[in-house]
Order: sequence, then C-alpha cells, then structure tokens
Amino acid sequence: MTNARARLFARGFAISGALPLLFIFAISAFSEIPNYWDPCFVWGYRGGQTIPIRSGDPCQSVGGTSETRVGALGRLVLVQGTGVVAALLGLVGALLARPRVGLLGAGLLFILSIPLMLSGLGIIVLLFTVLLFISYRFSCVARTPVS
Repeated sequence: MTNARARLFARGFAISGALPLLFIFAISAFSEIPNYWDPCFVWGYRGGQTIPIRSGDPCQSVGGTSETRVGALGRLVLVQGTGVVAALLGLVGALLARPRVGLLGAGLLFILSIPLMLSGLGIIVLLFTVLLFISYRFSCVARTPVS
C-alpha cells in the first residue's frame, strides 16, 4: 500500500468516525440547553411532588427532571464535551498526519463508551471508536518510509 493511499484511508475512516459523533453530541447538547430558560421545566423534581398550574399561567403543561441544573451542566461538559473533543482529536490526527493525536481521540471515546453502555449509546460510540482506531493504524502506515 502506498503512503498516499494509506493517508487517504486514514482520513476517510477519521471523517466517517468523527462527523457522525459530532452530529450526535451536538444534537444531544442543543436539545437540552433550551430547558435552562424554560419557565415550564422543573429542575430537581422529586417523585410525589406536585407542580400546580393555575389558570392564566403561561405553562399549560410542565416538564421536569430529578437532575439539578448544575448536575446537567456537568454532564453536558463531561459527556458531550469529551465526545466532541475526542472526535476533533481523531479528525486532526488524520488530517494533519499525527497518529498519536488520533489515538488519543480513539482512547477518549473508548473510555466514554463504557458509562454510555447503560443507555445503549455506548455501542454506537464504540463503533465510531473502532473507526478512529482504524484511522490511527492507517496513519501509522502512511508515515512509514517506503523502500
């Protein structure tokens, strides 16, 4: 395999592994952010707690979560932030021919996929981790001198 072809494969696998992840994590984060300013959304809701709705209230229905605002912000930064950083590292590693940077991105995604296994998203993240690892291997092949 030529170095140019290996570099092309590395970039292709990195793009196919990173772009869907960026899309998934961005959609997930942006779908939760509006709740911070929604007056009809209750944070820190406990089971059995009643939420009164009076006539004339702007809220015709109320949503809620047991998670606090700070807890949700921490989760967004840790989960979605780590996923975005890892995907970007995978892309940068392949596009700039820096295999170790791509491997770091794949490693972060692997670590992130472990707690996400409980939600079912872990399998998807693990699949994209494999694509970034394959990209890393092709980047390594592209850097070997041709004799």
